[in-house]
Amino acid sequence: MRLLTRQFIDLFNQVSAENPLAKLTLGLILAAMWILPAAGAVLKRWHFHQRRDALTLDAMESGLGGCLFNPLFYFCLNLVISSAVLASLGDFFFGRRGMDSAAIFIPSIFAILFLTIVQTYLIYRYFSPPKKPQNGTSCARLRARPSAISVSSST
Repeated sequence: MRLLTRQFIDLFNQVSAENPLAKLTLGLILAAMWILPAAGAVLKRWHFHQRRDALTLDAMESGLGGCLFNPLFYFCLNLVISSAVLASLGDFFFGRRGMDSAAIFIPSIFAILFLTIVQTYLIYRYFSPPKKPQNGTSCARLRARPSAISVSSST
């Protein structure tokens, strides 16, 4: 952990020294922090609900609560992350003069706002069960015991 911490401190020192490669690296790290949660929520939604349905959870474990599951809190956090992405990658791709131009900056802000709204929706849709079964398999069949499936398939 100390090695990773030391590398991040060196990365921030290089960004402070105006190293363009370090700025790109930091921007890509921030972009990954912004994109990967939504990608994981979309890709793992079915598996999450299959596991959740297979387990017997009491009401306390299956309910969502607390301030960390508040969509407004998550939305605001993602706006901060997306602003950092825009500040680092926008400067890298468009240059300082391009980011000072209203023709690039204002549409970028609205695009970031729209993409953050979509991302927040995708993340919180992860917690709601899907309405249709995946690839034509029924949820009852997925929850059935393996012995019940083998008996029905042998007849």
